[in-house]
Amino acid sequence: MNSGSMDSNSNNSNVVLGQYLQQSRFARLIPFDSFANMFPAGTSTDLIKSIYNQLILQEERKLADIQRNIDNKFNEALQELYDKPESIPTIESSKVDILTQCLSDLSHQLEYEVAKQKDEVDEELSILDAKLETLAKIDIPNYHDQEIRDAERKCDKLTKIINQI
Repeated sequence: MNSGSMDSNSNNSNVVLGQYLQQSRFARLIPFDSFANMFPAGTSTDLIKSIYNQLILQEERKLADIQRNIDNKFNEALQELYDKPESIPTIESSKVDILTQCLSDLSHQLEYEVAKQKDEVDEELSILDAKLETLAKIDIPNYHDQEIRDAERKCDKLTKIINQI
């Protein structure tokens, strides 16, 4: 097998996939400032940033899984073509059809995964909006303000410790 060709083809597929997925990235769809504006005034910026970063990290993990799956299927299809080059003097149209069908199926799978991920992000944001609405409606007496600020500071400290890990 010609691994240089496999690497080149894999890199090409990575570029195409990367460009396709870049359109629907969470950070691109919802900039941090817009995300932060969804929280009630006085919410710790560190806490908001931590939540935002966790959502991005979850997205990156899912995209890495999708990328691995696509690479594996793509490389399997290419491997079929490379396995017996001596016995196949020219590429049979059936092999090209198989590869084309495989790539088409992967394209549909990718579209489905991106749409599913967008739906999941929308659902999470909807849940977050509902929680923020509820928080905004809560009337907290002034004498509890100091306790809340103390709790926020403690949460900020915990967030900083967790981020350092």
